[in-house]
Amino acid sequence: MLALTILGNNSAIPAFNRHPTAQVVQTAENSFLIDCGEGTQLQMDRYKIRRGKINHIFISHLHGDHYFGLIGLLTSMGLLGRKSDLHLYGPEQLKVIIDLQLKVADAQLPYDLHFHALETETVIKDGAKVIVECFTDQHIPVKGLIGIGGVAKKSPFIMQMMADVMNMPIKINKSEQTCALGAAMFAATAAGIYDKVEDAMQAMGQGFDVEYYPDENKIELYRHRYRKYLALGSYIESNIASPVKNEMINI
Repeated sequence: MLALTILGNNSAIPAFNRHPTAQVVQTAENSFLIDCGEGTQLQMDRYKIRRGKINHIFISHLHGDHYFGLIGLLTSMGLLGRKSDLHLYGPEQLKVIIDLQLKVADAQLPYDLHFHALETETVIKDGAKVIVECFTDQHIPVKGLIGIGGVAKKSPFIMQMMADVMNMPIKINKSEQTCALGAAMFAATAAGIYDKVEDAMQAMGQGFDVEYYPDENKIELYRHRYRKYLALGSYIESNIASPVKNEMINI
């Protein structure tokens, strides 16, 4: 048996009948929780997901809508008498957060919590690399990437890792409204103000804050991990996704 239950798929702020991110993958023996946004426990009760069967929790990254419900779930498991080990996977800063929350609350978990640090969002970057390779496989050259807003401006660590994984330079746009500015460039060209989009870009663009270049010492490391990522995706598609799809078709 393999089942997927979407407990929440909303971002940032909870909305009526839409909750922050959380999903449960269930097999006959175990349940795996992927992300744990605010309100996850209520959704687990609603969908009859047993806390005691969850032995592995995965937190993708440290945006609040992906983990603000975690400490409550961990302590609830303790209050319900959990004794079996629990494995938690996530960015290394997550352990600092959980340890601090337990310390401030003067709380102790009656079970062993094993933390497994994951390099921040490497898999997400591997997914971006797949997209870029779709272009290059079709003989469409990609010489570099442009980052805009959000994480691109706030986290040099993530953007440097992205450059290493992609093995190409990444420029971070200065504008806080890059998408709107791009639309304005195309509109100005369509209106005849500029002859070419490139001319509009030259006149209206605000340039770049910083550019990240691949670290030669890490390229082979991420290339190796990328091959493992592709192998995992191929295994899941062949052994899990396809059988489930065929079963749904037969239904």
